[in-house]
Amino acid sequence: MLFIFITIYCFSIVNSYNFITKTQWKSIQHYICSDLTTIQRYRLNNAIFYCHLPLVYSNVYSFIRFHPKKCRNMMKDDLIFYGYKGLYQSIKKYNGKYNFVKFSKIYIRGSLYTGLTKHYQISKLCVTERKKSVNCRKIPTNTIQNKNFYLDKLDFLKSNIVPLTNTNDYVKIWKKINKLPLFTRRLFYEKFDFFFEKKKTNLEISKKMNCSEEWVRRCIHNQIKNLTKDSCSLIF
Repeated sequence: MLFIFITIYCFSIVNSYNFITKTQWKSIQHYICSDLTTIQRYRLNNAIFYCHLPLVYSNVYSFIRFHPKKCRNMMKDDLIFYGYKGLYQSIKKYNGKYNFVKFSKIYIRGSLYTGLTKHYQISKLCVTERKKSVNCRKIPTNTIQNKNFYLDKLDFLKSNIVPLTNTNDYVKIWKKINKLPLFTRRLFYEKFDFFFEKKKTNLEISKKMNCSEEWVRRCIHNQIKNLTKDSCSLIF
C-alpha cells in the first residue's frame, strides 16, 4: 500500500498541474476510506492539492466574471489565495465517498464569497453579530430604517423627508454645498443638475475624478445625510 502512495505522490509532483485520472482516483478513494497514517494522508493531500490548482483558477475567473463590479477593487491574487484556502479545507474534510471536484467547488466558492464579504461588506453589522440569529442581533442605535446600505435606490430630496417647493429651497441647498470641501463640492456638481436630477453615474464620475466608484458613492451619501439632517439612508 505504501508503494502505491509513493507512486501517486511522485506522479502528482511531476505532473503538478494535471488532474488525477479516474483509475488513480478509485485507488485514492479506496485508501482514504481505510486507515491511513498521518504521514500518508499528508502526502496524499499534497498530491491532491497540487493536481487541482487549475480548478482553483477556473473558479476564480468565473467568480470574477459573475461579480465584475464587486471584484473590481480586489486584487486577483487575493481571490486566488481564498481559492487555495477553500481547496485546502475541502481536502482536509474529504472522506473519499463523494466526487471530489463537486465537493471542492463548494468550499472554493464559499471561501471566495467569504473574501468578497470582507472586502465588500453590505451590512452595518460586524461579523460576530451577523453570525447570530436575527432575534439575538444588536442593531446599531443610529440605524432607523432597515434599508440595504448599498442597494437602495432612493433619489436625492425626492421623497417626503425634505420637500422642496420652490427655487429658493434649491438655492439654500446649493449654498450649503458650496461650503463643502472642493472635492466633495465637485462630486455634487458632476452628479446633479440644479434640481438634483442625476447627470452622471458614480462610475463615470469615478473615472473622471480618478477614484473608486464606492468612494464617490460614500462621499455623496455622507454629505446628503448632513444636508438633509436626517439619518435615513439615501443611496445613489
